[in-house]
Amino acid sequence: MPKLDHVALEVSNLDISIEFYTNKLGFSFVSRDIDEKEHEEYCYLESNGFSLELLLDLDNIEPSAKEIKRPYCPHICFATDDMDKTLAELQSKNIKIIHGPLVIEGEATWVYFADPDFNVLEYIQRY
Repeated sequence: MPKLDHVALEVSNLDISIEFYTNKLGFSFVSRDIDEKEHEEYCYLESNGFSLELLLDLDNIEPSAKEIKRPYCPHICFATDDMDKTLAELQSKNIKIIHGPLVIEGEATWVYFADPDFNVLEYIQRY
């Protein structure tokens, strides 16, 4: 049975992405290094046992443009216990909502947003 180790996202600027994920979403910085053989700079961040790797292709520091469209995949989804508080925090940090909040009564409320490189992220509150 597979066990998830981490999720990796391509970014165009590690400094900006580290700032976004640590200061705006609350991740903890773990490490940063360069893989000379693969020509990549990378870092690891952590939040509640979840590891996120951010990758910068040193041969192409401008990743291909990403179009954000339904069904907003792929995306990474984070759980929240209080969607109202989470929405207020996103707004206070000038993080634009892509879509939502969406509701399935008695089941869940969720909202889509993106990081500085248009990687789609989601918060969900399950009832």
